[in-house]
Parts: sequence; structure tokens; C-alpha cells
Amino acid sequence: MGVVRSTDRQAGEGTLSGIVGKVLLDPDAGAGAVTLGELLIDPGAELPLHNHLVEEAFFVFEGEGLALIGEDEIPVSAGDAVLAPATVYHGFRNTADTQLKMAFFYPAVNPATEFK
Repeated sequence: MGVVRSTDRQAGEGTLSGIVGKVLLDPDAGAGAVTLGELLIDPGAELPLHNHLVEEAFFVFEGEGLALIGEDEIPVSAGDAVLAPATVYHGFRNTADTQLKMAFFYPAVNPATEFK
């Protein structure tokens, strides 16, 4: 499959208040080695610390917030790329009055996630 439209994919059924995640590329979409998705974090919401066995990359399209990487809290805003190394706990906090919109990417399919 060559093109996957965001409107054709379902948002994840998470229990994290103020956060909507949607996987766009995965095995169901024909991907054999990568996962790509979008993440929307409402003002004041936080994606809790979690990790994966593979690194995870993010790109911030809109908004501002804090990237929580290990023990660090790093300000991020539109145009920033963030790398969370494999096995390092990471998350995000939206510190702005507008939604934080990001893409996420794993160099693997179905990466295991462990929340702290």
C-alpha cells in the first residue's frame, strides 16, 4: 500500500484523558518494518512516562510543551524533532493553551510499550 489517509484510520481507544493517538502505518496498513502515527495532546494533558525496546522519534507540528526524556524536561515547540532512546522512559506534557500536535515513529512494527 502506498498512501494511507489519516481519515481512514481509527484513533486508539486509550484511557489517557486529553490524549488521542492514531497509528497510520503498521502491519494493518502494509508496513513490514516501521510504525508511524499522530498524537494530539490537549492543553494541560500529559502523556505518561513509558518506554519501548526500540527508539522512538517525534516531530512537533503545532503547539508547545515539555518533552520528558529520562530525568530531563525539555521545552519543545512546532518544528522540533525529539528522539527517545530505546528503553529510556519518555513522555510529553502540554504546557500551552492550544493542542500539541505531533507525529511519532518507531523503526519497528508493534513495539512493546511499558508505562512507568
